[in-house]
Amino acid sequence: MLKNFVSSFEYDKILAKYDIESNIAYLKSLSEKNIVTKKKVNVIISELKNLKDNLSKLISGEDVHYSVEKTLEKILTKKGKSKNLEGVIRTARSRNDLVVSDERLYF
Repeated sequence: MLKNFVSSFEYDKILAKYDIESNIAYLKSLSEKNIVTKKKVNVIISELKNLKDNLSKLISGEDVHYSVEKTLEKILTKKGKSKNLEGVIRTARSRNDLVVSDERLYF
């Protein structure tokens, strides 16, 4: 019951593809500014694109942003690629930025 109270995932999972798209755009900008290497960005973007094509693989969580990050972590770990790469999608981004970016893409 507590999970239902604190989780918005069932409501905002409709934003999943937009969350992934905004993460991909943001990763590209981090790479262009040499904040994250192109090699790391390419690995993450590849997995995000795969996830976007298979949204049913999303792990349910407190919200869509957490779900995308945790699912990415699981995928990267399973493939032996995780060295905290999933955290890169949150580099210098606030929760407000995530929400606004997704909603702007949705509308």
